[in-house]
Amino acid sequence: MPEVSRLRVALVGPGFPPQLGGVEIYLARLADGLADLGCQVDVLVQSRHIDQAAERTQFLTSGVTVRRFPSWTHSRRFPVAPSLVTYLRQSSTRYDVVHGHSFHAVPGPLAALFSRKPFLFSPYYHGEGHTPLARLAHRPYAPLGQRAFQRASVILVNSHAEADLVTRDFPSCATRLRVLHPGIDVTDIVSALPYPKSAPTVLLAGRLEDYKQVHLAIRALARLPEPVSMVIVGTGPSEPYLKRLASDLRISPRITFLPQLPTPALHRWYKSCSVYLSLSRHESFGITLLEAIAAGATVIATAIPASTEVAQLTRTKVHFVPLDASPDHVAQTIRRALDARQPAPDLSRLPTWHSLSAECFRIYRDILTVAPSPLFAS
Repeated sequence: MPEVSRLRVALVGPGFPPQLGGVEIYLARLADGLADLGCQVDVLVQSRHIDQAAERTQFLTSGVTVRRFPSWTHSRRFPVAPSLVTYLRQSSTRYDVVHGHSFHAVPGPLAALFSRKPFLFSPYYHGEGHTPLARLAHRPYAPLGQRAFQRASVILVNSHAEADLVTRDFPSCATRLRVLHPGIDVTDIVSALPYPKSAPTVLLAGRLEDYKQVHLAIRALARLPEPVSMVIVGTGPSEPYLKRLASDLRISPRITFLPQLPTPALHRWYKSCSVYLSLSRHESFGITLLEAIAAGATVIATAIPASTEVAQLTRTKVHFVPLDASPDHVAQTIRRALDARQPAPDLSRLPTWHSLSAECFRIYRDILTVAPSPLFAS
C-alpha cells in the first residue's frame, strides 16, 4: 500500500471547467481538496467540439493535472473519446485508485471497464435520460453502466434520494452505497457582496435543459407585476427557445440572461436575489439550493426527493411546488416567498467541499488497506 498522503488518484468524468455542469464543478472541487490533502490527482475528461478551447494537458496551480481527450463525435449530448480508452488501457499501473463519475456519460463507466485498479463510482443517478433520445440511448448503454456499478468497491451517492433510485434499479449495490453530500463554499458565499439592486429579483442557475423547466419560471414571471425581475445564469440547448419565449411574452426587458459565471460572481448573485428558484424534474442533489440557503435567500423548489432532502439536512424553510405546477401556481408561490421573512440559516449544518474531500480520502485509504482481489491485480 502507498503512503496515504501520496495517493495517486484518477478522477474520470464527462468534463471539467470551463465546461458547465454540476459534475464538472464537483470534479474540480474534489480534485483541489484531494491535492490539498497531499494526493497526486489526475482528472481525465472528454472535450467536445462545442466546448471552450482548453489545453489538452493542463497543470493547475493546485497541483492537479487535467488531461482532456477530444470527442470523435460532434454530438453535444453523446460525446465519445476513444483516446481516453487508450489512455486507461495503457495507464493501469499509474494510479492507486480510480474514481469514475456519472452514470449518464461514457467516461466513468469506461474507467470501470478498462482500469485494473480499485474503482469507486459516483453515478449522479437520475434513473432515466432527460430527453426521448437519451432514454432510447440508455437501452444499449445500460450494460456498460451496470458494469460500473458491479465493478465498484464503493458507490458514492449524493443523497438518500439518489441511493433509493440506485437500489431500485441495481439492488445488488445496496451494501456498497455511501451517502456523501456535496459541499459548498460557505465562508465565501456568506462574505460575498451583493450587487446593487432596487427591485425584487428571482434567480435561477444551471444548465438550460428542458428538464430544468426554466420555461415555467419565465411564464410565471409574466404573471407577476413589475418591478419583479429575473436573472438566469447558465447556458444550454434550451437557451434560444427561452429567449424567444421571453420575447413572445413581452417580458425580455425584465429578464437578464447571463452565461456561466466565475464562482465569486455567482456567489454575489446568490446574495443579491430575493428568491432562488429551482424547478428541475431530476437532481441527485441540490447544490444550488444549498448555496442559496447559505446566502440567506428564500428558496422555491419542485418537490423532488433530492430537494426535500436539502430542506431536511439544513432544517431550512423551503417553499415547494409540485412537478406539474402551473405558471399561476409558481407565480403565487413567488409572491408568498417575496413577502416571507427568511430566518438566518444554521451554517454549521451545511456540508463543505473540504469535508467531502476529506471523507473521500478516508474512503480511498480504507479501500487500499483491504487485501486486493484478483480483479484489482495490475
